[in-house]
Amino acid sequence: MAAIAVPQFIQYRIRGWNTAAKADTKNSYTAAMGFFSDSPSGVATTTILTTYGYRPTNNVVVTITGTTANSYAANGTHTAGGTSTYYVDSTGNITP
Repeated sequence: MAAIAVPQFIQYRIRGWNTAAKADTKNSYTAAMGFFSDSPSGVATTTILTTYGYRPTNNVVVTITGTTANSYAANGTHTAGGTSTYYVDSTGNITP
């Protein structure tokens, strides 16, 4: 029984970590769009995004790679064991 349950539990945890990374990546985009509506020529940082509602999850790292309204991009991953890195572009598309 344990031979079945343990691998399933591990997969559930990985899916949860990946979901948290994807959600934080999307939330950073949403906060950035709020910031850019107030400051169209501003430069987005994670500090600024927290004032627009972005709240990072523990062990999720979101890195902003494009900081202006036309070039906003970010990637996020879960450092506790997630297996995917998620990317969001300036149109809000998230991959993978």
